[in-house]
Amino acid sequence: MLRPAQAFILLCSILSLHCFNEPLEPVIPSWDVNFSIPLANREYTLLEIVEKDTSMLRVGSGNQIIYSTSVAASPTFVGDLIILSPNDTTVHVNLGAFQLNALSTTIPIQLPWLLQGSTVPIPDTTVNVADVSDTISTFQSVSFESGSISLTIENNLPVALEVVNPVELRDDQNNLVVTFVFNPSTIPPNSSRTATDDLADKTITNVIHLSGLTLHITGSQTPVPIPSGDLIVATLATNDVEASQAVFAEIPPQIITNNDTTNLNLDDSTIVKEARFQSGTLNLRFTNTVSLDILFKYRLSELQQWIGGMYVPYEDSISLSAMSTDSISINLADSKIQSQTGDLVRSLELVSTIGFPTGSTQPVTVRATDKVLISVSSDDAIIVDSAVAVLKPTWVNVNTAIGIDFGEWPTRFAGQLNIPAATLNLNTVSTIGFPADLYLKIGAVNAAGDSIFLQVP
Repeated sequence: MLRPAQAFILLCSILSLHCFNEPLEPVIPSWDVNFSIPLANREYTLLEIVEKDTSMLRVGSGNQIIYSTSVAASPTFVGDLIILSPNDTTVHVNLGAFQLNALSTTIPIQLPWLLQGSTVPIPDTTVNVADVSDTISTFQSVSFESGSISLTIENNLPVALEVVNPVELRDDQNNLVVTFVFNPSTIPPNSSRTATDDLADKTITNVIHLSGLTLHITGSQTPVPIPSGDLIVATLATNDVEASQAVFAEIPPQIITNNDTTNLNLDDSTIVKEARFQSGTLNLRFTNTVSLDILFKYRLSELQQWIGGMYVPYEDSISLSAMSTDSISINLADSKIQSQTGDLVRSLELVSTIGFPTGSTQPVTVRATDKVLISVSSDDAIIVDSAVAVLKPTWVNVNTAIGIDFGEWPTRFAGQLNIPAATLNLNTVSTIGFPADLYLKIGAVNAAGDSIFLQVP
């Protein structure tokens, strides 16, 4: 007889053998998932929003009810963003016409047939004087810009003489330089007469010739005393001359005031009526191409410095040895550029004076076209503090975070608030006296770190 436990084991064995022969049945898989659906989709009217928070309610134009908030941003200053960048350039100031020592040379005219110291009658006679030559020691040749030259004939005879024909001055190549015409032509006894001609655009060499001198001597019927010494003397002299070129000449000390002025260009896109500078330097490099030591004085009329409680035009000077170069730097802090006429300034006018403090210690060659070269540069940008000017386009970066208070919205409303029609106003105030373009992007960030950006047209 089987016991109950044994019978149970046997039954399970039989059943096991039975299940082994049956095919497997498919089983549908299952899993857990969180699933939510909106329980409400609520639209709020403006009245409901106002009822919850009236702090930002106001009546606009046309009796419109406006719910708004605003915040004032901190001002953005131009600061040191307006700059001038003068173009590196080189200009020149021509020397111009310069002075020479007055020329004076004396040429005695001999009358060997008159015995000096005797008392004899003088026959009425006409004398054709041979060409008279002389060599000038103070230059090799000179081309004149202006001035005149005179020929004075001194008559030391006790009778009158007449200069019959015009007298010519010729150079060492026999080229005619000037002509002297005596009017009246008669020179009384023991007196002199002078004829003058223009030297402008004329050139004289150091070897000169007087040609065509014909003298008519009025005779005396009775004996007259013949003086000792030179009986007739011709003197050449220059007056108020300025030269455009002097070759191997002695140049006297002088100040030349009729030299060129020149202009130093400012930035190619900035036109200034008035500009005050915060910082910056202007470098001037001077090169002397003249064969003499010079003192170069200059004035920048539009550039003014604060001296003694007032603005005065910038003035300075620099000594330059012959054929040398030197530099100076102008500190522009607290200086300004101001138009002298009220017009816009595109460049600075440089007015200069060139002086020869000692002249030449030996013969040198000098030309009116000799010049002082002036190179202009700046190490850094010249920062403008304030300006009345036509400025080139200038960018001013604004990166400011502004917190906007939306009242009690964050606490009164949950979820997402969609406003189908609304206006976001951005009001800007500019103290700049000319139009400016604004390129802005406005962004907002919520507490969760989500952000959104609006591009402002």
